[in-house]
Order: sequence, then C-alpha cells, then structure tokens
Amino acid sequence: MKLLELRKSVTLALLGLMVAAPAAQAAEETAPVAPPAAQSRTITFPVKGPVRFTNDFGAPRAGHTHQGNDIFGTKMQPLVAAADGTVVYLVAPFRPEPSDPSAPSPSPSPSATASPAPSSAGYAIFIRDAEGFTYRYVHVNNDSPGTDDGAATFEQAFTADMRLGQKVTKGQLIGYLGDSGNAESTAAHLHFEIRMPDGGAMNPFDSLSAAPHEKQAAPAKAAKASCKKKGKKTICPKAKPPAKKKARKPAATKPVVRRAR
Repeated sequence: MKLLELRKSVTLALLGLMVAAPAAQAAEETAPVAPPAAQSRTITFPVKGPVRFTNDFGAPRAGHTHQGNDIFGTKMQPLVAAADGTVVYLVAPFRPEPSDPSAPSPSPSPSATASPAPSSAGYAIFIRDAEGFTYRYVHVNNDSPGTDDGAATFEQAFTADMRLGQKVTKGQLIGYLGDSGNAESTAAHLHFEIRMPDGGAMNPFDSLSAAPHEKQAAPAKAAKASCKKKGKKTICPKAKPPAKKKARKPAATKPVVRRAR
C-alpha cells in the first residue's frame, strides 16, 4: 500500500514539472528585454570651429543604414584626432616620390591604401586606438580652397606628415573638412564613425556630445556697399571718416590782478 502511494506521489511530481517547464519558458520569452546600455568613448571633438550635427545614426540610406553621425561645417575647417592612436587606413590625393632619398616616404595613393576605398567615401582616414576602437573620418576635403574643382593637393586634404602607420595624439591636426565622395551634392561635412574592436558600428552621438569642442567664432560678415551704376561706371559711396571729437574749451578763469603797493 505504501509502495503504491509512493509511486502516485512520484508520478504527480513529474507531471507538475512537465507543466511548469513550458510555463517558465513562455514567461521567459515574453519578459521585456532591457535595452542595451548607452555606449560612449572619451574623445576630443573631431572638428574645430562652429558645426551642427544630430543623432542620425541608423537613419536609412540607399541599401544600408547610417553608421555614423554627419558633422556639418565649412570646407577646410580643421579635423583633429579624436584619440591617441595609429593611422590604419588612408585614402588621399596622390603625391610623387620625394627626390631626396632621406625625405620621409609619401602617403600612398588611393590605389595603394590598406584596403580599397568605397567611392562613396572619397578621401578618408581611420585612426585606431590602443584598445582597438577605430575612429573613421570620411569625405575629407578634395578641392582647392574656395572652389569645388576636386583638385586638392595632399596638403589641402591632410597634414603633410599623415601616412599609414603614423602615430597621432588626441587633438592633433590631421586634415580638413570637405565634401569628397558622394558628399559632392550635399553641404560640406565630416562623416564620423566609431567602430568597436569587433568591427561593429557604435553610435558616436553620446561621445560627440560629451567631447571637449574648440568652437572658434565664425568670421564677421562685411557689410555690402550700396553701389550704383552710372553709365559704364560703377560708383560706390565712400566710407565716412570717423567723427572728430570736439575739443572742450577750458573753463573761463578770472585774471589775477596784482597791484603795486
């Protein structure tokens, strides 16, 4: 009798486990998943001077999503290293071999970069830090100053010392903002990415928002003179000279009369 009751108890316990297991699994599957923690790197802001940017990471693009943030500014604004690191990728204007054998070797032409550059990127430079994070600068300047001719020299895109394997320090000048690649039809900007050691893209917005930024004042715009055409001549008003301050007359004083005694 006792053996029969023991068998019944074991059977009931097994049935309870079989019912509880799927219920626990279902609860686990329907439990809300916590969002991943925000990722951020301590960096120096990669562009000097006034800029504007938004959190456009993940925005739809043709055939992919945006893997960085676009930082809009003015052509030839200085680009600086976001972190200490090494140049691991460089797409730059070609420059000939130096005639002096003792001179440092030039940076490679686009066809000799570490890996082929996508045409959409234009001129670009990647810097990898000691922890394996890579900072990507895309759409670097490719124009002569004041033009959109696509004929920039190496020194108008990057500083003269930039080359593969070059060590850079945080805040060091490395190049200039532009519109190369598929940015030719947009306003000049830097496409800035942060890649994790495994190659995955990390949203740089929090890192950029917290980064120290050297905001240079925008140059003041000169007032336009209201010139008028008179026949074949163009007459512009002459600048008025600054008003002269009137000299104040000294206060009148009574003459001192000395009398002989």
